[in-house]
Amino acid sequence: MLQEISIKNFAIIEEIHLSFESGMTILTGETGAGKSIIIDAMSLLLGGRASSDFVRHGASKAEIEGLFFFEKTPELNSALLELGFEELDSEIILRREIFANGRSVCRINGQMVNLTRLRQIGEFLVDIHGQHDSQ
Repeated sequence: MLQEISIKNFAIIEEIHLSFESGMTILTGETGAGKSIIIDAMSLLLGGRASSDFVRHGASKAEIEGLFFFEKTPELNSALLELGFEELDSEIILRREIFANGRSVCRINGQMVNLTRLRQIGEFLVDIHGQHDSQ
């Protein structure tokens, strides 16, 4: 479960920090309020495709960091052990930086990982469903 997300210099967002409670979270608001931008940032944090277009105009990089609480499963433990992490408690920090030149850096608990590994771990942590997913 996503507990907190911090977004900096992403699209039109200069800086925002959101905290979530347990249970289902629904983002609502007027057209143009920024809901999709937050979902895009979460998608990137979980291993989605990056583009320098996401970096806020005038900034050198965009930064997204999320604190996740998770239930231990054999599959997640196995994936984390493959990355060299010892037995983790029930929280993990994912971080992604996207630079203006298009390069990106991924980290799990401060350790640099490749995008494939970030995506692999992200799949265990969050499901994102949009309004058109069932169509």
